[in-house]
Amino acid sequence: MNKRAESLRDSARLCIVALREIAKRTGLVENSNQDFVGSAHALLDALHLAAARGDAETYLASFWHRAKFIGTDKTEVLSLEQFSKLVHEHFRDGRGWNYTPHNRVLTYDLKCQYVWFYEELKSDKYCDARGSGVLRVEERRWVILQYVMSWAVPNSLVESLIEQVRALEV
Repeated sequence: MNKRAESLRDSARLCIVALREIAKRTGLVENSNQDFVGSAHALLDALHLAAARGDAETYLASFWHRAKFIGTDKTEVLSLEQFSKLVHEHFRDGRGWNYTPHNRVLTYDLKCQYVWFYEELKSDKYCDARGSGVLRVEERRWVILQYVMSWAVPNSLVESLIEQVRALEV
């Protein structure tokens, strides 16, 4: 291995060690077996599990008190208060919505205080969707600042969908 490759490898190892130490010191991990990245994944996994169970309290507790939810309908740019009403109404019978996340990607800031995420979502009821958003450390835990949900529409259908949307707007 050449010196440049060795230097890059050593720098990468140092970054990993530093991230683990930051996570331990900020309380984002409770022990050395739980990693920093895992705690952000765990929040998003818990969000989807609570939604599937229709557990509004756990679901909404994942969000920051001033969070935004941006849904698939053009009218859905909601404060947490507005979104909470929608969630409670929908989860009223103990049924929520079920999206199974996969292919999630997390990107952290250098201070490990923010995470930008993207995840693909499978649903038995709807077509494939995408979730993306921002997490932040708040009171020693991750919270969702913003969640954006969108449908994964094939480009070959876009022209037809645009025509249908325009017809509704007339």
